[in-house]
Amino acid sequence: MPEKIVSRPSKMSVPYIVQSLYMLSVLSAVLPFGAVHPIPLSFATVFSCLVAFVSALVFGVPAKTRWLFAIGLLLAVLTTAWVEIQSFPALSPGLANPLWGDLSRASIQPGDGAISIQPANSVMTLMFMAVPMMTFLTGLTVTRSDDDGRRIVLALAVGGAVCAVYGLIQFTFFPNTNLFFPKTAYLDSLTATFINRNTAGTFLGLVCLALIRYAWSLSQEISWATLVQPRISGRKTKSSTLSFFMFIALLLACSLAALFLTKSRGAIASTFVALLFLVCFLALQQTKKRLGFSTATSRGKIFLRAALAVVTVAVVLGTFGGRALLRVEAQGGEDGRYCVLPGILQLAKGESLLGYGFGTFRYAFPPYRDPQCGIVYIWERAHNFYLEGLIGLGAIFVPIAVTGISALLIAHVMGLRKRRRMRSYSALGFASILLVGLHGLVDFSLEIPGMATYFAALIAATSTISLGKSAEGESRSGVRDNRRSAPPPSEGTA
Repeated sequence: MPEKIVSRPSKMSVPYIVQSLYMLSVLSAVLPFGAVHPIPLSFATVFSCLVAFVSALVFGVPAKTRWLFAIGLLLAVLTTAWVEIQSFPALSPGLANPLWGDLSRASIQPGDGAISIQPANSVMTLMFMAVPMMTFLTGLTVTRSDDDGRRIVLALAVGGAVCAVYGLIQFTFFPNTNLFFPKTAYLDSLTATFINRNTAGTFLGLVCLALIRYAWSLSQEISWATLVQPRISGRKTKSSTLSFFMFIALLLACSLAALFLTKSRGAIASTFVALLFLVCFLALQQTKKRLGFSTATSRGKIFLRAALAVVTVAVVLGTFGGRALLRVEAQGGEDGRYCVLPGILQLAKGESLLGYGFGTFRYAFPPYRDPQCGIVYIWERAHNFYLEGLIGLGAIFVPIAVTGISALLIAHVMGLRKRRRMRSYSALGFASILLVGLHGLVDFSLEIPGMATYFAALIAATSTISLGKSAEGESRSGVRDNRRSAPPPSEGTA
């Protein structure tokens, strides 16, 4: 059954205005260098909280994703409460970090000790979590239907591609500046609107996934044979559909080029794995052309199509990912993050129960740093999302992370099993989780508010679609809709 085209509501209603404000809140976190600096981060936090409050008044608690919303809210409250406990003066001297005792013995009067070695910094770092978490919960609230989800995913895909185009222009013509400011790091790499190339790589990887899903959906409405020989069948391809497909394909090419120019090995490799899953899933779908009757595709052709999709992804990576592959060949295992990894593991073992305090890695790591790894740079993050979460929050990070990731995976697996027309959105969400989860093993992209906010908005939309109507419900509603009126223009079979 064809997927309805993504269209804007016929009139500006209050829900549509709130959804537009929601997209602006995502934009406010992505554009100003990923909102890593205090002023844009504060603005993004206030804006996202305001949009969350307004959306709660307008929409109320989401119905389709109520259990996922409850889990997300519970994890956010639990994390915030634990960070506040870490930052509060310890009720018992045995709970305070030993560093406070060392300060007392050095005749420094620090006052009462705390679990966190930098309480003020731990509280301030909560804003880094607040923006993406608020975006996710608000996304579940404002995305009330499949149409809302499609519009949000399309807006995120096209908006992300615009950032990729900006990155290409900036990298080509203004390599020493970024957003009108001097660019001081990664001069040889594309960073788009971010500071770090690895963060930009993760962001652009998500953009590529969203664009590929949409291009595939549009391609199902195009009769490629009739473009060459129009008399083969009576099926015609609308010029608007073909034009929009070419537009999306151009944006995809720009986004892929921008991704490769970041030269981020981890981002490109993670995107490659996620793309393999997504293109294989889309290729294995038994698409049915709208010729009046359903025509089954043979199993051999389906697997051949999947094999061709895999080969295409591999060829694109090998052809255009040369710069990143050159970095792998040149550096091999001589990467600084691998040199300091033993010290990071020792740090994680030091306070594995209570942690050192949320966002305190840069203060806790220096005693564990191996001088042989160099002493020029300051390691602000662990280059491993999971290790840094364990170092900062302690043992409580494990159930929080496992619960959150499991809830997202369960929601999208349910969509893969139950949805029919919208199953490709569930595959997009699953591939996005796979990409971000894999890259989190070697980098800190999820700790950058702008990137995490974009990911949260994308996952909120795909989660709502995944937890929508079942295949049976879709079929029945589709029959009723067809009886009432002529079929609307379609985006493609999903």
